[in-house]
Amino acid sequence: MVADGTHVDPGFRSSGSPVAIEYFAPYAFSQEPYEPSMNGDVGSAPLSFLVTNMIFDILSDSSAFTGEVISWARRTRGPDPVSRREEFQRWWAENKIHFEQEDYKAVMPGHPIPNVLEAMDGKRHKEGPPPLEETHPKQPAPVSQPTIAKPAAATVVQTPTPSVESQAPVWPWAVGVAALIAASVGVLKRRSRPTCR
Repeated sequence: MVADGTHVDPGFRSSGSPVAIEYFAPYAFSQEPYEPSMNGDVGSAPLSFLVTNMIFDILSDSSAFTGEVISWARRTRGPDPVSRREEFQRWWAENKIHFEQEDYKAVMPGHPIPNVLEAMDGKRHKEGPPPLEETHPKQPAPVSQPTIAKPAAATVVQTPTPSVESQAPVWPWAVGVAALIAASVGVLKRRSRPTCR
């Protein structure tokens, strides 16, 4: 339900109900400008834009409609809000009768909506897509690749292995570690004996 004219209950988005679309459609016909507002850390759009978004969300997820309508509604998620609301208004005028008759499979998809960049410059939207040469310029002729010579044979350099005499003996370390362990065990045994006095 619309609460105080500023937001739409999120339960309607997930309802998938075509009846909700019919109920809320009139709210999308306000010609208010798109001026988002902030309420603390939360942003909000004017009601007509919120309702339009909710209706497209229902259309894109409801099994009551044909696959073409669902696909069309899903493709409208990126366009600018004003173009999206205008397209909804055109679409509703063409399909309102099907909602009144509860014949939701007869609902037809709307027209494609330009994306935000196209809507901002308006040029592509009015003149159509640019010629193929502009979008896919001709590739330059391939440049011949330089040939790479095979590397010279690798020279193996052997490092001398140290002799046994030059290596430090390991046994002094082993004796030191064993002595340390024995001393630790002796100290622990003395501490664990009860003393008699």
